[in-house]
This record gives sequence, C-alpha cells and structure tokens, in this order.
Amino acid sequence: MGTIVGKDRQPQPPSKTLARSITVKSNASILSSDYYDPTEESNVSVSNLIVSSLSFNIHNAVTYEQALTNMWQNMPNKPRLSFEDAFKAEPTTVVEFWKLIRDTSYKSDVIGVSKMSRARRWKTIRLFVSSTFRDFHAEREVLVKKVFPELRIWCEARRFHLVDCDLRWGVPKDTTSEKTIRICMSELDRCYEDNIRPFFLNMISDRVGWIPPVEEISSSLAREYGWIKNASVTEMEIIHGAIRKYNPNALFMMRDPSYLHNMPDNVKQDFIEEDDEAIEKVKALKTCLRARFKPENIIRYQCEYSHIDPATGRSVMTGLYGDNSVFAKKVLEHFKHRISKQYPMNCKSMSLEEACDESHETFLVSRSSAVFGRDAILQLIQDYIFEQNDHTMLTVCGEAGAGKSAVIAKSAEITIGKLNQRYHLIGKKKWTTFYHFIGAVPGSTDIGNLIQRFLKRMEYKGEIPTDMDALIRLMANVLSSTSTKPVIIFIDAINQLDDNLHAQLMTWLPQEPSPNVKIIVSVITDTIYHKNLMLRAKKPKELNCDSLEMEARAEIVKQSLAKFNKQLDEEQMAKLLSKKGSSNPLWLSIACEELRIFGIFDKVTEKIDGLADDVVSLLEQILMSFEQDIGGSLLVATVCLLECSRYGLLETELLSILGGIGDELDSGTFETIGTINGNLTFDESRPLPAAMWAIIYRSLRPYLRPCGDSGEGRLDFYHRSVSKAVRKRYFSGEESHRKQQYIKWHKILAGYFETADNIDRKAEELPYHLEKLDDPNRLARCLLDWPVFMKLSKEENNSNLLKFWSMIGGYDVAAHWYEKALAKLEQEDGINGALAEKKESVTRFLCRAGQLSAAKGMIEEVIDIETSLLGKRNEELADLLQLSAEIHSEMIRLEGFIGNRLHKNHLTVIELARNSIKHRKSLTSREHLFQLGKTELLLALHCGGLARTELTETNDSRPKYKNEADIHCQNALRTFEKLADIGHVAECYMTSAVFICELGSDIQLETYKKAYNLCKQAYGDDHILMLRIQNNMGIMYEHKKEYQLAYQHYKRWYEICINVLGPKHPKTTMAYKVLLQPKFKNMTNEQNSQQQDQSQSTLILENLDD
Repeated sequence: MGTIVGKDRQPQPPSKTLARSITVKSNASILSSDYYDPTEESNVSVSNLIVSSLSFNIHNAVTYEQALTNMWQNMPNKPRLSFEDAFKAEPTTVVEFWKLIRDTSYKSDVIGVSKMSRARRWKTIRLFVSSTFRDFHAEREVLVKKVFPELRIWCEARRFHLVDCDLRWGVPKDTTSEKTIRICMSELDRCYEDNIRPFFLNMISDRVGWIPPVEEISSSLAREYGWIKNASVTEMEIIHGAIRKYNPNALFMMRDPSYLHNMPDNVKQDFIEEDDEAIEKVKALKTCLRARFKPENIIRYQCEYSHIDPATGRSVMTGLYGDNSVFAKKVLEHFKHRISKQYPMNCKSMSLEEACDESHETFLVSRSSAVFGRDAILQLIQDYIFEQNDHTMLTVCGEAGAGKSAVIAKSAEITIGKLNQRYHLIGKKKWTTFYHFIGAVPGSTDIGNLIQRFLKRMEYKGEIPTDMDALIRLMANVLSSTSTKPVIIFIDAINQLDDNLHAQLMTWLPQEPSPNVKIIVSVITDTIYHKNLMLRAKKPKELNCDSLEMEARAEIVKQSLAKFNKQLDEEQMAKLLSKKGSSNPLWLSIACEELRIFGIFDKVTEKIDGLADDVVSLLEQILMSFEQDIGGSLLVATVCLLECSRYGLLETELLSILGGIGDELDSGTFETIGTINGNLTFDESRPLPAAMWAIIYRSLRPYLRPCGDSGEGRLDFYHRSVSKAVRKRYFSGEESHRKQQYIKWHKILAGYFETADNIDRKAEELPYHLEKLDDPNRLARCLLDWPVFMKLSKEENNSNLLKFWSMIGGYDVAAHWYEKALAKLEQEDGINGALAEKKESVTRFLCRAGQLSAAKGMIEEVIDIETSLLGKRNEELADLLQLSAEIHSEMIRLEGFIGNRLHKNHLTVIELARNSIKHRKSLTSREHLFQLGKTELLLALHCGGLARTELTETNDSRPKYKNEADIHCQNALRTFEKLADIGHVAECYMTSAVFICELGSDIQLETYKKAYNLCKQAYGDDHILMLRIQNNMGIMYEHKKEYQLAYQHYKRWYEICINVLGPKHPKTTMAYKVLLQPKFKNMTNEQNSQQQDQSQSTLILENLDD
C-alpha cells in the first residue's frame, strides 16, 4: 500500500468459511532466477475448493495455485460483472475472491497507448509505490534516497519530471478509513490521468496488509473502485493500478524468504502473517500476479537482515543497493524501459510554438466540452463570422464567471468544424482560425507574446520588432491590411492581459479590421479594457453573456452532481437555484463541488443556505473551511506561492518549496518566513511528504488547472476569481501589511529558483521575483548567469531581457557587464566554441539594445574565433558575417548614410556582405534563401550609397557601384518573389528607386509607386519601410521643386515616425527638423490655421518646438 501510519495493522480476519485448510506437497524445486517462482513454498495451506460453479476447467488441477492460474488463462475478453455486483458478492474461498476480480477485469491491454504521441516539452511521470508498511521501510528508503534520485536525473535529461507517489506517512491518525482509502486510490487516478497507464511499483513479501472492515467501505466507494469484500488496501491498489486494466508498466518486486533465516523471532512479527487465512491470501496474490503478468514484470530479489537501527527502531536490510543488487538494478531498468517505450525520444520534439499551440488547443477542448444555456449567443457569433460585409470587431461581455471562456471556446470549435468542411462559406476564400486564451498558458498574458504568436502563426514575412511600441503598431497594421490571409481570431479574456498601458489602450486591435479579418474577443464588463473599446469612434459589436435561465442552471447542477452519483431533491434544487449567485455558471460549478464533497446528507439544505452569494466570497468561504479541515499554514502557503508565482508552479517545485519551509510552518514561525534571508534551504530529496500533499491537492484540485500542456505538471488557479479570493483573504489590510506579505512569498520563491537546476524555469521565474523584490543587484547577477542569459536572449524571450536591464541601469550598463563577464570567462576557460556561442548571443542582444559600438567589436572577435579555431563552417560564417554587415550598416544609417567620410564604412559593409553570400550560396534551405535575399538587398543599399558619394580617396567610379547596386537589387527581387515575400519585394523597388533610377525621373516616380502599393499591401500605412518610402518621395519632389507635394510626403514621414518609432526617436527628430525648414514650416502654419481643432501632428510639433 502507499501505506499510511495508523492504518497498517493486522488484517481483519476474513470470513471463517473462506478457508478450510488442506496440505499440498509440491514436487517442484526452487529455481535460481531473478524471476519469482512460487515453488519456494513446499507446504501450503489451501482452501477446500468448491469450483463446480466456475467456468474454467480444473479437472487436472492438483492445487488451488493451478486453479487460479487456469482461471487467468481462460478469462473472458471483457468484464462480466459490474463493480456494484462484485461488491455485493460474498466470496467464501480465495478462488472465488479472485474470480470476482477476474470477472471485473479486461483480458489484455485495453489502453491504446502502445506508442504515445511525440516527445514534447517537460512531461510529468508519476510513479506509484505500493507495499505493506512496516516490513518495507528498508526498501522504501533505498528507493527514495538512491533509486529515485538516479531515475530522476535520467528523466530530467529527457525532459521528464519524476514524481514518486510514496504515501507511507503524513495522513493524520484520526483520518477515517474511507478517507485513507480515497487518498491512496485518488493518487492512482492521478497516475492514470497524467500517464494513461500508471507507472506502478509494488513490493510484496509475506504480509497482506490492512483489510478495512466491510462496514467502513461505503457503497459509493465500492461502486467507484470495484471494491471486493475482504480485500486489503494493498491488494486493491494492485487491482486498480495493474490488474483490472492490464498494465505492462507495472513491476512487482517479490522478496525472497531467505531474509528470515537470520532474523530474530521478536522482529519477524513485523514481517510475516500469523493468521492462516492471511498467509493464504498472500500466496494467492503471488500466484495470480504470476499468472496475469509476464516474467519480466515479476522480479524476485534477495536481501539480508542486519540489525535494528537504534535511532529509528527499524530493521536494517543489506543487499538492496550496489553492484550486485537485483532490487535497485531491476527497478531502474524496468522504469527506464517502460518510460522510453511510452514516451519515445526518437521522435521529433515540439518547438516552443507547437507546444504553445497545443496548450491552447487543450484549453479549448476542456472549456468547450459542456456549454449550457448559450445557444442563442453561439448562433449570433456564427452569424457574425459568416456575414461577408461585417467588418467590425465583436466583443463578448459579461461579469466574471459568466461563461465567456466557454462561449469563445465553443465558438472556435464550431467554426473550425465548419471551415474544415466548407471553407468557401465566407466570400469563397480559404479561411483559417487563430485562438488565444489569455491566462490559460504560461506567457499568454503578455501582449508581446500574443502578437508574436499571431504573426508567426500567420507566417508573417517581415521582421518582427522587439520594441513594444513598434510591435503594437505592426499588429494593428497587419489586422487592417487587405493582404493579410483570411483569418478568424478568437481572443479570450483580454482583461487578463498584463497590466500595462499598451494592453489597456487596445491600439493593437484596429477600429476597422481588414475584410479578411474577423475578430471575436471576450472581456469583463466595465473593466478599463472594455471601456476603452466602447469609447472608440467605431464601436465594436457587443454580445452579453447574461444571467442563465433557470432551465440551464438546473442542467448544470444535474450534470455536475451526476458524475459522482449525487442529486438534489426538488426542494434543495429550488433553494440552490434561488440563490443570487446561481445565475453565474462559475458560482454554480463551485457550489456543486462544495455540495459534492459535503458528507452529511441530512444537512445539505442547511449547507445550501450558508453558501455566499458571489463568486469571490464563496471561494473565500471555501478557503476558510480548507484551513480548518486540512491544516491552515500548509494550505495558505500553497495558495500564496501559486498567487505570487509568475506563471504557476510545477508540482515538483511546490513540493520542494513546501518541504523547505515545512519546519517554519510546523514551528509556528509562519508569519516571519519571508523575513529570514538565506536561512531557508530547498532539498529536492526532502520534499513535502506525498501523503500530506495528497490531502492538500485533493482539496484544491477543483480550483487548480494544469497550466499549459496537461502533462507538464504545472499548477495554477483555474480562474482569475480564485486569485482574487486568495488576495482578498491573505493579501489584504493596510498597505504596509499587504506589501510585506508579497515580499515574503516573492523572497521564498526567489530563494528557491536561485538554486534551481531547471534553467527554463529559473529564467522564467527568478528575474520576475527579483524585480518584484526591487533587488537590482541580485537581478543583475541573475541576468549575468550564462545559462539564464542564453535562455532569455533567445528570440521568444529577448523582450523580457531588454525590459529587465532597462529597470536596473539601462543597456549601456548591460553592455559593460556582459563584456566583463566574457573577459572573465575567457581568462578562466580560454577561447573555445562555448565562448564564441556566448559572444554571438551577447552581440545579438546588444544590437537589439542599440549598443552598436560594443556589438561591432564583439562580432569581430566571434568571427576571428570561428575562422581560426572552429573550422570556418559555412552556415556559422554566413550568419556571423551577415550580422557584422548589418551592425556596420546600422551605424552608417545613424551617421546620415551619404557622405565622403562614410566611404570606407560602405566598403566594409560590402566586403562583409559579399563574404556572407560566398558562404551562404552552398546552403539550400528556405531560411538561407531568405537570408541570402536580405544580404543581396543590403549590398544593393550600400553599393547605391557609394554611387551617391563624391569619391575623393579612390579611383573607383560611381557608375560601377550603381551597376553593382542594380545587379544585387535584381538578385534580391528574384529571391523575394520566389519566396512570395511582398514586403521585401517592396523594399527592393524602393532601393531601386533611390539608387538606380535618375532623381526626379518619371521611372523613379513609377518605381516609388510600386514600392508604396506593395508596402501598403504587406504592412499597412504605418511601417518602418513606409516611412522610408515617404521620406525618399519627399526628397524626389523637393528636387523637382514641387514643394507642396514634398511637404505632404515629409509630413506623412513624420506622422509615421511618431506612430512607429515614437516622438523621442532620432529619426522622428530628423523628420521634425525637415518640417521646420522655412519653406515647409509656413505650409504647416497655414494648414494649422485652417483647422480649429488642432490635429495630433500639430500638437506634437508644438511640443517638440517648445
């Protein structure tokens, strides 16, 4: 048994008719094998078999072992008996007992997971440990301290979290028998849920364990688990975890009886049964396991009794661990093999994007499974989607818990189904869908992550900026562009976006989406997000998730309780539905959960009367009852840790943290935990005991959800209302007290993640907690930790890295410290590939941070390492040389781009770009073709720059560079046309117009118009390429002395700079200065004087002028 203190007593004697002993002499000898062989037992006490009613043939059976073996070999394919019928039966022999189990079992493996889906990101492996209690202390110690740590290391190398479910202590002694049993069986249920087939380890010797009295087994428990009368808890664990649904993941370790030879008689009483009937049950269990399972699932091992440990009073056994140990070796071998077979590693791993998409899909499936009383609103959403001429956005509004997420999920599911069958329904276009459930997946509340995920899903061809302002504007442009592929967008809970101005202003959602874009969002009524949407000049359409009708409320209650064989009578149902909160689906589901677990039937009506009337108050009420029922400090610590985490916590993390602060909780210093800096230690080998966690988890489970992939094992609150209730109960009061509470838990979490080995989680959580603690020194040390930096510097996380450095000194400070860190690394380890990799990552980060001078020197060092030490690899050199060229190019742009003093700088870019192309041409992937096109375009740009420069230091001719610019521009154009990348095609035309066409010519004007139209089609009106086109067209018209047209383009250039780059950007200042030239400033003043309500552009100009 995942055995519990206080429950591992002598078995209650089975019915006296269960056995009438006979003695059977066995002629078989004991086999020397690792596989268990029952012939070790020569004299056995067996029952007088009454088998005339049995359906199997035992005419030739000499012993009851043969009868049991024949029974399993001749079992039916499917169960013959229901669980309820099996519990009603009164078995009088061990054969009849096991026949009931056989007749409620499947013959073979019925769980179709012989080959699981491809390996994915971190997955939780739950390993359930079952045995009797007091005779297996030694084995469990070896498992916990030796075997499982080794298996855990093996698992983590394959991105698995190992959770060993060892319930040997932690359940209070006064816990009822039924609750004790449910703790054990529900842990097995979790193993089924997380791994489909449980990873199950049973250790068996010469005891059968605790047999709960029949009167303590309720009918509901019996029906749920198919309890057989006279079964011990250990037997039922084996039956539920391995036998009834044949489980090849199960391993049975059978201890050889030779350990008894050196054991004193007074010690043996803890290791053997004295009751004949209990002895017989043990023998029958071993026989049935041997008949049911393959030899590799049943291992016999030897160990020896040594002495009693005076400190613990427990028997010390030797031979369980070491080179010659069968026990440890076979446990490791079996579970490594079974985990590898169920989750093979030779399959392609999911990318982060694929894993994120799967997590959102999982949430969609869960939320759309049961939607009641919302048929009308679901139909209205479908009407909006399939109406061709409706180009507004649609919002689904309602109070918290009104069922908006379910409506969005169900609408997405319905739409996907329709599009899969009849995609031409909307204007004969092939539409796709994009759905994003904010708060359902780690990172989903970040507006930047949402936008980047959408752009990647839509295969956006342009560069995705890291600057948040630019990203917001790009999203709005894409959603309003007619070139965007037809897409139906579902975004749930926009009010749960991270609390910042970008999210609140909602400027990333255009007032009038493209005809190719349908947008459906949900939002809580009267939040700032909802108000900002309703203040728009063109308001979105609005649908309200109103109060549920009585019929829908009743259906929710019936369905919720029926799953657990419960129902309310008419009076109770009427009383529940008359409660004010019953109009809210979330309130109803929480209330039903409270009633389900309420154990006093004749007080159910009183319980209903006492339910609070709003969601948050009801949840607070539940938290209070949990504190009283299952231990206050541990429960409070769990919910506070989850509340203060960034994106939820892995179960293994929670157990380690709770184990680390356990002494503080027990000693009553709970309130001062957070004030003790550095005194807390977190040891993964000493987590919170599984039995204690099982109690907490079982109570909190209805209010938690797996965050992201359901198998990852990350827990978080399943609804924002739970978070509100936690804040109301544990983080309220005076501001100073509230702040102190947050600091306490953030300090604990920071302390844990500071020493964490899981770099993905450390990078995700630690900087966040240090930011909350306002601890810039520790945050800087964290960001300078190489594994953390390498994780945060990746494309999907770099915006966080930039944000954190901006908070603790800025990007120039970051450049200084990374340079020092690299110098120290080089001094300690020398120059090698690892150093080059880090320098390249730092270079790319410095580029994004605008630290171009530092980036320029560093990329030169990386190129030198690659060419001198690492073999001049084509792919690496192509990327490095292109990056160096881009850095030099950006530096030239900041200096004005055209001018004699920049002549050598242009030549440097050209040389680097040509070398990059030389290495890139042998590479054939689509990504390399795209990068090749970008490098050709860069060459065209700088050859064109040289052609426009008055050369005084060389004999090179301007026509030569103009011709080269034309050749590279055409090369780039052909490449991007092949890739169908119209955004970069537009840039090719603009480059050609600037550097190839004669200034002011008709062909230059036509080329600019091509660039303009393609840019608008690709990116919309506000994009960095568009501002370059507008600027250059202004230059063209100014050259032609058509000042009014020049002014219009310069003005538009300035407006786009404001929208894309912001008012303080150097390019915005440059555009402003052009408009302040006398010939253009007069035009500005004339236009402004004609406008009584001054335009935004005028106001910004005046502010800048001031």
